Amino acid sequence: MATGVGKTLLFQLPAKSMHSGTTIVISPLVSLQEHMVERCQQLGISCVKWDPRQCHSPSQIVIVTPESAVSKTFGTFLDRLQGLHQLDRFVFDECHTVLDSTPEFRPKMRRLGELVERGVQMVYLTATLLLHA
Repeated sequence: MATGVGKTLLFQLPAKSMHSGTTIVISPLVSLQEHMVERCQQLGISCVKWDPRQCHSPSQIVIVTPESAVSKTFGTFLDRLQGLHQLDRFVFDECHTVLDSTPEFRPKMRRLGELVERGVQMVYLTATLLLHA
């Protein structure tokens, strides 16, 4: 899907639905995170940026960087959500950046595959994935 055509609705709408748990949005671009929080709040969706120094109450959407998503502290948070049956899905925003990561540049991005072991829905979003012949 092209930039600006509503990819975020693919996770905002399910997050807003009744009886929804928590959607984890992994966003590698910090500059987009604040905009995402504001847009969710405008739509009446509870949304927070992950901060390991704060105790997070249940939100419909939690936005986290790739590095934090594979941290021990965030893993404990995910364990708590799963114990409450509140972990709904992971959304990888700008997922092409995972393919662009290297052992030298954002090496923890390569560990994001570990999240599949959580057994919840995985959604991958990008407007700039290049198809190679």
